[in-house]
Amino acid sequence: MGGAFGGKESRSVPFACLLAIAAKKERRPMRLMLNRDEDMMLSGQRHPIQVRWKVGVSNDGKILALDADSYDNAGFSQDMSGAVMDRCITHLDNCYEIPNVYLRGHVCKTNTHSNTAFRGFGAPQAMFVTEAILSTVAEGLSGIDIDELRLKNLYKPGDRTPFFQQIDEDWHIPTLLDQIRASSNYDYRKAKVAKFNESNKWKKRGICLIPTKFGLSFATALHLNQAGATVNIYADGSVLLHHGGTEMGQGLYTKMCQVAAQELGVPMDSIYTHDSQTYQIANASPTAASSGSDLNGMAVKNACEILNERLKPYREKYGLDAPMKTIAHAAYFDRVNLAANGFWKMPKIGYQWGNTNVDTVKPMYYYFTQGVGVTEVELDLLTGDHTVLRTDIMMVSSASLSTYQANDFNRMSANLSIQRSTMDKSKALSFKVRVSSQWKNPSGLALASLRLVAPALIKSLVSLIFRKSSMPACCNMMAKASP
Repeated sequence: MGGAFGGKESRSVPFACLLAIAAKKERRPMRLMLNRDEDMMLSGQRHPIQVRWKVGVSNDGKILALDADSYDNAGFSQDMSGAVMDRCITHLDNCYEIPNVYLRGHVCKTNTHSNTAFRGFGAPQAMFVTEAILSTVAEGLSGIDIDELRLKNLYKPGDRTPFFQQIDEDWHIPTLLDQIRASSNYDYRKAKVAKFNESNKWKKRGICLIPTKFGLSFATALHLNQAGATVNIYADGSVLLHHGGTEMGQGLYTKMCQVAAQELGVPMDSIYTHDSQTYQIANASPTAASSGSDLNGMAVKNACEILNERLKPYREKYGLDAPMKTIAHAAYFDRVNLAANGFWKMPKIGYQWGNTNVDTVKPMYYYFTQGVGVTEVELDLLTGDHTVLRTDIMMVSSASLSTYQANDFNRMSANLSIQRSTMDKSKALSFKVRVSSQWKNPSGLALASLRLVAPALIKSLVSLIFRKSSMPACCNMMAKASP
């Protein structure tokens, strides 16, 4: 596939067409590999987004109104820029209740490469703007600390988002903030940062505690929220699994095998899966929007439930602990169909733009993944060089399928640290990830999808917020130091 996180979601098509022409002409397979510079110039990048906003706030720090115009740089073609803007304006609230909003999105055609889907799909830009707004408000209201301002404006169960989706009982941000505040020694470190800044003229430190939520579903493409799967049980007890999700290093194939193993009551090593192909699963939706595990996992679960119903008489006959080989062999001799097609479509969702009736409006997102992060950063005011000293992340997750999935959390922490150190000199000297299993997946799937989007968003946000607030001071000091 050549990569994930959205970069190949649509922009692989032009290169595939070029290779198809070359392959047809030369009558031989063709391969194209772009270096990083070529890839960024031709494939497009994350959308630069500018937001012009006005905010109304009471004297005690309660946000009352937000008026904002968001502009994204689409480049020379529309590509996925409209959908990116949809997600951008539906995440401008981040985790905060704003009772009166008027948000407008503008997709701008420019003379650059066509920007495209990229990790977070407009949500990181929107949440950064939201946190920047809160920082500006805290600076303008004397006597209100930024952390107090965030807590004062957090959503509560029963509140509604700007698109009228109700925050339900699965809202754990306040609890997560309390937990990470204690586990990261946030208050102590915040005071220590203040002392460091008093005693150092050219180096400054900042620490920030940020919450995030990320909506799950293809928000404005309702038809994509569906998936199919095929499960075949053979007379020797082996299982062949097909689904429409693609593997790009996120472990989706392993998760789907875990779902089948759990539902059928068979060991993992008896399940086989092949690379996803359209001749096995027709009309598969993209493995995107952090929905691959939910959509395909529920389709696999549905197929397994169909098979379990057919095999129920044989389990009653041979016992619940009987191996699948015995049960499948007996069912085969009785001419029972041991192949099943599963299907699942995401329920509840179906938001339509312009519907402001709370009695008839449907949710835009099936649910929200939630996480919080604390990052401490050091900035050199003369050079702009910065180092992320420590990052703590806490996410809400459902119950893990098995030790395979549980071990993924440790690998995630290690992999993200490696990613930061190899791609960015602002590597974290200390990087910690914790998972709180308070959340129940509304699909009913006992699956803890890692959703790498959330840690990346949190870490980026808390780092950038500090850099934003520190850079003006840097510029002012450098101006004073100039001859």
